[in-house]
Amino acid sequence: MTQAHRADTRRGLDKPGQNVDNALYRFYRSPQWRTARRLALRRDSYRCTQCGASVRKLGTSRVDHIHPVRTHPHLALTLDNLRVLCASCDNRRHSDKWRGTNDHRAKQLNVTLGCSLDGWPTRRSD
Repeated sequence: MTQAHRADTRRGLDKPGQNVDNALYRFYRSPQWRTARRLALRRDSYRCTQCGASVRKLGTSRVDHIHPVRTHPHLALTLDNLRVLCASCDNRRHSDKWRGTNDHRAKQLNVTLGCSLDGWPTRRSD
């Protein structure tokens, strides 16, 4: 079992349809996404496009789809549809997702989860 698979198992992501949409899960694990993500980070010099904060530190980089993959799948790997955000700007961008839910828990999860520079899911060490 690989380290990534063990991490997915701990998060409950190894069971199709349990916590994430299976197609999106496969997309974000694909080599094509990791390549597009890496290109976006390099293009934006590992800086948040909103506030200019550095996202070089492990777990701080977020590559955001300007037009969401669920509604615009044809733009999923288009570099012009990707932008680099820090965790704070990404949380502000997606704050509408948390309305009507347990806001405290949802925000905590959104802040503590992230991706390394090569696109693998990570957890922030506390």
